[in-house]
Amino acid sequence: MNCSATIRALGVVAAVAFVQFPQSASACAMCMGAPDGHTGEALNGAIFFMLGCLGFIMLGIGAVVYSFVQRAKNPLPQHLILTESLQSEGTETLS
Repeated sequence: MNCSATIRALGVVAAVAFVQFPQSASACAMCMGAPDGHTGEALNGAIFFMLGCLGFIMLGIGAVVYSFVQRAKNPLPQHLILTESLQSEGTETLS
């Protein structure tokens, strides 16, 4: 049995299960929009909080990438250039 046949069989089994047990397939209070409860407001707050956390993390990743790009553009400080030139001169005399 190949992969597409397995996926098709699992889809049929899931559809039959949802038809046989409609209570488990019903939508949550957020999707149905329960007008009498505060569940929708709480779920909206939780969703926006998670989106805020995700945005903060993406902002941090972007800041690190920006920092790396800025560091790559800057030339080496003079003391490092001098150190590298002295080290290369030292290896040339040994050869």
